[in-house]
Amino acid sequence: LAQGPVGQWSPSASLHGSPPRPPLMYTAFLSQHGGKRPTLKDDLPDGQPKERGKRGAPSDSESAASAMNPSANRLKLKLPKFEDLSPGGPKEKKGENEENEENGEENGEEDEEEKKEEQEAPEIAEPVISRRHSGNSTDVQRLKTISLGELRLGPLDIDAARKLWKDFVDAMFSLEAAGDAIYTAIMSTASSLQSLFTTPKSVIALRFGNVMSSFVAALNDPATLRTHVETLGFLHLRWDISENRVLMAIDTLLDLFEAELFNSNNIRGIEAWNCLLDYIGGAVIFVRRHYSARLQILQDSWEKANRSQEKEGTRHGGSDLQQRRENRSRTPASNGNSVQPIAKGRNLLSGRAQLMSRIPDVSGAQGKMAKKRSTISKQQSKGKLEDATQVVPGTFAEMFRFNASVMGLAQASQEWMNEVLACFNNLVANVTDSNRLQEECNILVLRISKVTTTQVGLGNFKACMLASLRWLLSEDWSPEHETAWLWFWDNVAQRLKATMGKPPLWSKALTLLFRALDDAEQYEFRAKIYANFFALAPEGQDYFKQSNSYLHLIASKVLAMTTELYDDPVRMVDNVSALGLRHVAYAIPTGLIAAYVRASVEAMTELTKDDTAIEAFQWSLSLIGKSLVHTMMEGSTVVMSAITANSPERIRAVVQCAPRGERAQWMLTVQVGSNSISPLAWALESRRHEVAAEILRDLLTIRADRSRYYYGADELFARHSNIIDMILHCAPAMLPSLLDGLVWRSSISVKGMRRVNYYLKHLLVAPDGGLAKAMEWAAKPKDTDVVCHPILICLSELVWSRLVSGSFFLREGKLILKLLNFILSQAVLEQLIHSQDSFTLRVIMFSCRCLNYTYNLGSLLWSNGLLALRAYRSGAVKNIMGVKVPIYLQTWQDYIRLLLALVLLMMLACEPFIYCMASGSDLAVRCSSLRHLELYSALSMVGMYLQFSLLLDLGVANIRILAFLLVGWRLLSEVGLFLLALLVMIVSTATALSCLHVGSPAFHGVHGGAYTLLRSFLDIGSIEELDRLKEAPHALAIVHIFLAVVLVILCNTLIAQISCSYERLYSSMLGFACLKRIETIVHVMPSVSSKRWSAFVNSLGLDQPIEFNAGDVGLAGGIQITELATLHPTPLDGIHRYGGATSPSQPWPIEQADQGGLEGKFDRIERLIEKKFQVQSSMCSGLDSRGPRSAMHSMM
Repeated sequence: LAQGPVGQWSPSASLHGSPPRPPLMYTAFLSQHGGKRPTLKDDLPDGQPKERGKRGAPSDSESAASAMNPSANRLKLKLPKFEDLSPGGPKEKKGENEENEENGEENGEEDEEEKKEEQEAPEIAEPVISRRHSGNSTDVQRLKTISLGELRLGPLDIDAARKLWKDFVDAMFSLEAAGDAIYTAIMSTASSLQSLFTTPKSVIALRFGNVMSSFVAALNDPATLRTHVETLGFLHLRWDISENRVLMAIDTLLDLFEAELFNSNNIRGIEAWNCLLDYIGGAVIFVRRHYSARLQILQDSWEKANRSQEKEGTRHGGSDLQQRRENRSRTPASNGNSVQPIAKGRNLLSGRAQLMSRIPDVSGAQGKMAKKRSTISKQQSKGKLEDATQVVPGTFAEMFRFNASVMGLAQASQEWMNEVLACFNNLVANVTDSNRLQEECNILVLRISKVTTTQVGLGNFKACMLASLRWLLSEDWSPEHETAWLWFWDNVAQRLKATMGKPPLWSKALTLLFRALDDAEQYEFRAKIYANFFALAPEGQDYFKQSNSYLHLIASKVLAMTTELYDDPVRMVDNVSALGLRHVAYAIPTGLIAAYVRASVEAMTELTKDDTAIEAFQWSLSLIGKSLVHTMMEGSTVVMSAITANSPERIRAVVQCAPRGERAQWMLTVQVGSNSISPLAWALESRRHEVAAEILRDLLTIRADRSRYYYGADELFARHSNIIDMILHCAPAMLPSLLDGLVWRSSISVKGMRRVNYYLKHLLVAPDGGLAKAMEWAAKPKDTDVVCHPILICLSELVWSRLVSGSFFLREGKLILKLLNFILSQAVLEQLIHSQDSFTLRVIMFSCRCLNYTYNLGSLLWSNGLLALRAYRSGAVKNIMGVKVPIYLQTWQDYIRLLLALVLLMMLACEPFIYCMASGSDLAVRCSSLRHLELYSALSMVGMYLQFSLLLDLGVANIRILAFLLVGWRLLSEVGLFLLALLVMIVSTATALSCLHVGSPAFHGVHGGAYTLLRSFLDIGSIEELDRLKEAPHALAIVHIFLAVVLVILCNTLIAQISCSYERLYSSMLGFACLKRIETIVHVMPSVSSKRWSAFVNSLGLDQPIEFNAGDVGLAGGIQITELATLHPTPLDGIHRYGGATSPSQPWPIEQADQGGLEGKFDRIERLIEKKFQVQSSMCSGLDSRGPRSAMHSMM
């Protein structure tokens, strides 16, 4: 009873490590009876006594009740012979060799004995009576442990049992709390069972509620109930479960029901549960007795058959079979479970030839193998085979393929055998679960049908399987192994034969049916599905909250999956598993899946009369539904339930139960088969930010015991290498918390300095060994607060100073050379030639200008042309007046380069050397045919400004310089506003003065007045121009008012705006500078060679542990620096240290101090007050309907 399917969340109140305590009403009920478990007669109405004797004879009152209603309340327990592990499985065939024949005879004798016992035992057909156990031998004998049949209860008994369970769950307020109450009752009253419960309490309590609900739901389906209890028995094979322990658990559970539901008077429900629990307990004992050894052999031998051979090195050759037998005889029995190394120096095929002789003759394979052995012997005698150089396969798959080639199987056979090999591990792993085994067999049939349409020889696979296992387990192989594996494969083979060859026919029929449906018929079909579904499961309406159009889209995808499962089963199995994990995150009840499948099949039967298509649809959709259900059951963890509830408190409670070595994986991975889902990723995607923040905090908390440190950063980035990008997309406010978790600061300062560890390995190195995209992602939102985080500043400085700066200056050095050449050719040599003309100077200037046009202009045209071509190819164009213009200019530097290229082209068109050489002059810069000299000079001036503007990129070399440039750039907007206001004032004043017809020629016309006012503002005008306005005092007043407004108001406003803007930008200018540097690093990194990158990473020593404090060697993956102790005060140690046991399998002790701070305490008080008011309201509303005791019970 310590294992079961995973269900829902159990209350956090029971997860804080408090000692087990039974429910309040249960404790009070026991105290009323002197601490003893009460009898049923204490609870019967009117004081009627009820005898609680042995389980055989009914009491008088029960006989009377049975006579009054003989058709109701009947318990029919059929006990057919259980021949196989799963329902409907095959009988064990007699072996081909003598050992198998002996085992078959023994099995036959046991079967005959079971038949005789069943004939002697009368069929139980009596009313449900009191079957409580007194602990004597008679009670033990009443558990049906000889065989496993089906439990058949009457309709009234089923209804009573279900009502009892529903009332119990309601009394506990939730299914999760009901499971917790069962767990607490067992731990408090049955102390001898406590040693069996090794799984954390939260997980066990969660399973109790779900597994009990599954049993109650299957009461009206005996076959399904048998499968459930059979599976439960297989899950408990490794525990020491005896009859007395089972009876103790049954008594505890029934007493709990009676105590919590003492005034419900549901005696029939109690007795029905008594029979159900007896049936479950007997099934657990039966499975343990009959199949524990066989299943343990399968499990152990399969694990050894796939054990890696790396520790032993490469296994050469094979040892002689006789030599291995001698070695086994000399090996003590206690060491027989380990596989001994095979002696080297022997020929592989000689040992294989002897081993092949043990393979039974299956499907004519013996003759082929005999011929092969004969051929091998001849080749060995002729020396045609290499000796002692062939490597023995170390795994089952490798050995199986080797045996298949030795047996001479055709390529077609090997193709379908490869499909079996791909699924073989799943078949063996699910041998204890008949439903899962059938599901895996169905998937295997689909895969086989895709590679072959002919009849497959399953006997050939059996021969190769046994031969491979005999070789790999040669030290341990025994008749028990032979029997177990033959039994396993016969079971699988019969399941495969049941549907072998049908999938191609089903696929064709289903595809033709869907193609024949038009849009209206498909819409009607989908609508019918939902109508049937909501009729079968009304509670499903609470989970389908989307519009009808979206519901039809979901139904269309489901219908498409039924055909795609036949076409590509491998891909669809993965897709269905991923879909099931997403349903886990949505907390969808598994019962709705079966209802949806049933509703779809009913709609299909109304749509068509084609039995083949209906069968194909039902089989495919049922397989998808089963896969979804088992994925949801296996993927439903307490962490996922806490995320669904968006409860950080539950997260803290459930992970507290996790082993310290697996704590991070609980929050990062929920694995089902080959698919997995991350609870952290789901919390981020579903916008449950409080839970995601709590998970991040827990993962990035450093914990330590005496043996090792535990830090979840490695697991976090291994699972989500793009965690920064995920957080920026889903919850940007959580990024500082993530970065803070990667920094450790010492609480001890030495000489005013403290140690700081930056664990930046995963921010720097990507999983593939290259540069991680952490800095690029952090810079993408343009958030200066994020890029100013100390770890990002440290990271960018480290990469820039030790790796990128050299490549950056090497690239920007070309720009400096271009600028120097431009200055020399356009400014320096031009003036020298004007002062002292010489042929040498003209040759030098001609050479510099040729270099300017070829190298500078050529590189600009090439880069712009390449970017434009890429824009055209990618469709990044904009239609301007019917012309498609490429859009590839992203930054202001791109615009400057494009403008510089145009200026250089115009300079080339006006180049004086070209005009003079065309007129016959020899390298002259002045000639009679020279034109556009002024235009050339102006273009040269503009080009000079553009060349110098590109040098602003060099400011990234220093953060302070870069910050100054960025602040100045952002202040240009304020200057622009001032200039705009000045222009308005000048134009308005000039036009006003023009209207007055001022006699001064300086104010003649609007343009003249504007020019004079601008000169006056710049204080470069003459006083005489204003003196002439004395004759027009009104005009002079206007000019004085203009100067006062501009000089006093506008100029001071500009100064104030610049001051305020600078103060505002000063706090973030470092962020802008860091942002620019990160962008530069990302842009330059592709030019860094892999050799330099590897040398840089190795020089950091990120794989070496670094100290926390002196002598305390800690974690690897970071670098250590020192900072001023006053910069970031750290009064407490950032490491949570614990004493006690240091085993990774032990959970951490409960952190009593971690209660979420003052705010968390107030939140808990507020929630408790609200809950108290809700309980009181429900109590008052239930006083009249349920009585005072029931209301008091609700309050408690």
